[in-house]
Amino acid sequence: MADEVFPIYVPPPPSRPWQTSSELAMIRDWFYPKRAISDPYTASEGDMRQRAADQVRLYVFKDSRTPHAIVATAYLAEALVHDQQPYRTECISNVAMMSIYAMAFIKFVNGFVDRDVVRSVKASLSLSAAQEGDSGDESSSDDEEVNGEHATERMTVKGGGEGSMYAHAAKIDMPQEFVDLRHQIVHGRIPDLGVLRRETENALDWLWEKWWKAHATGDPTDALRAREQKKREREAEPPEDRQRKGESLEQDAEPEPA
Repeated sequence: MADEVFPIYVPPPPSRPWQTSSELAMIRDWFYPKRAISDPYTASEGDMRQRAADQVRLYVFKDSRTPHAIVATAYLAEALVHDQQPYRTECISNVAMMSIYAMAFIKFVNGFVDRDVVRSVKASLSLSAAQEGDSGDESSSDDEEVNGEHATERMTVKGGGEGSMYAHAAKIDMPQEFVDLRHQIVHGRIPDLGVLRRETENALDWLWEKWWKAHATGDPTDALRAREQKKREREAEPPEDRQRKGESLEQDAEPEPA
């Protein structure tokens, strides 16, 4: 009996659901308005963090392999948007707001320290081989990590439990306090809003340093101007054309005779 030949698994290429680097830079600036690159020829649209989170949801709908750093940024930023809206306490109680922060933070941490995704996450948080230097040196470093000084750490990771989360976090330079907070939320009591707000801001700063600053390096000008052009074209359409596009088939149908 001939030996069975099993197909070699080839991992899918990294997902890039955005169309251009300028579009990704636009999303970056919407999430981080204080670090945004201003365009004097484009009118400011105010706080666009919610719009950025909506765009990320569209990315995930198109491709579930959207980088977790982008998705986690959307979780955390949207929690802040809910908390900072006017008259928030009239529609969202403090307890409900704590739950929103807690869920966003758990998703943020879990997506990075889950032992099934740790290697791909570590790679996604690093610069490309061309940016870092010789790719051969990088692979050699990985081999040393597997067989050398980090072998004990890898045994701890395989053991599972919270210890593995701390080990994974250390590999991507995630602060231990993030894993501590995740552990407290899941196994203890949700901290007060002051702690959750502070740690959410810290997490967004960490994501900026570890992912956005390295991967979203484009200029948002082209994407912003294209967006502005589309807006002007819609506004220039005759009112009857805009109304016709918005009418349903039922509205277009002739009324039945009495």
